[in-house]
Amino acid sequence: MNAVFVKDLSKTYKNGKKALDNFSVSIKENDIFSLLGENGSGKSTLINILTTYLMPDCGEIEILGKNIIDYPHEIRKIISCVSQNVSIDLHLSLYENLIFQSRLYGIEKNKAVRKIQKLIEIFSLEEFTEKRVATYSGGIKRRLDIAMGMISEPKILFLDEPTVALDTESRKSVWQIIKNIKNEYGTTVFMTTHYLEEAEKLSDTICIMKDGKNIAYGTSEDLKKYLKQNLIKVTLKEKENIKKFLKIISSEKFIKNTETVKNTITMNVENSSENIFTVGNILSANNIKYNLLSVSEPTIEDVYLSLVGKGRR
Repeated sequence: MNAVFVKDLSKTYKNGKKALDNFSVSIKENDIFSLLGENGSGKSTLINILTTYLMPDCGEIEILGKNIIDYPHEIRKIISCVSQNVSIDLHLSLYENLIFQSRLYGIEKNKAVRKIQKLIEIFSLEEFTEKRVATYSGGIKRRLDIAMGMISEPKILFLDEPTVALDTESRKSVWQIIKNIKNEYGTTVFMTTHYLEEAEKLSDTICIMKDGKNIAYGTSEDLKKYLKQNLIKVTLKEKENIKKFLKIISSEKFIKNTETVKNTITMNVENSSENIFTVGNILSANNIKYNLLSVSEPTIEDVYLSLVGKGRR
């Protein structure tokens, strides 16, 4: 059974903005699913519909086999949503926040204590249970917020930008927490993120949205096939030659788009095995020195930039 099934979903707001346009996707149970897209692509609207906050204009939606229009109350009992803004009480301790959350769900006290102890262990929060939450770092607050979302042991957990504004170490801690949720609870995780590396490392499946549409869906390896691995990377010796090189190749029709990071230029091209020699000849003919010229394996970032229309930069 699919955890989430969406077919031909559309939503237009009163101001005329079409947020979702015949959007379709299916997510397997116990998968970690990442939704990628620029601001305004329809991600928030989709989550608001799937979590029963918004009604769609048309389309089919099922959560674990239940139609979301016919069974909204039943669906709310088996899902949980953690937004970007933490919903914890800064004046309470970590343990008190979890107790308070369990009471909101009407969980019997002894059962709640057992659930909380398990969450504290899985989320590695043992040393933080008694102090006021206001004294904790952003990473600990985020881990607590997600733990509170798991107190009801939902079948599907929605995470909206779970690592936004966190430092690298805290982000990696949250990554491990998300993996633990999948492994320990069998929970399906539906996650939005702007960190492409995060999606690639964590996700079983990834969807890229643009203008309310699903423009690419599959595993990380599936999505990389969209570029057919036709990437050429060149690292120039002198930074001042970057503009010169980009200007020269701007008229080359075999180059679809480029991305520049420091002294390295990545080119999405037609037939990389042949055109790498063309690029080499261009560099030599214009006396542009380089440290490395190679055919490269694409990343999810390369796929994303290609599909959402982020061209030459």
